[in-house]
Amino acid sequence: MDNQSSFILMYKTYAAPLYGVILKWVGNGEAEKQILEDTFTQVWKNGASLLFLQLKPFSQLHLIAERFSKRHLVN
Repeated sequence: MDNQSSFILMYKTYAAPLYGVILKWVGNGEAEKQILEDTFTQVWKNGASLLFLQLKPFSQLHLIAERFSKRHLVN
């Protein structure tokens, strides 16, 4: 499986549950969509460097989304 196929599979698997978590944190219609997009964009750009965390994929996505959510809430 190539990188793009792996990424698509990861998105299909984790986007909905991650969106639910972001919605609980932020609770603001459009902001969640942007945070979800930013999370997966960061994974796409830095995928190989995330492997050192040795976490399961959802845990990695959760940490990234949490950071973006906190930034949103501060601004």
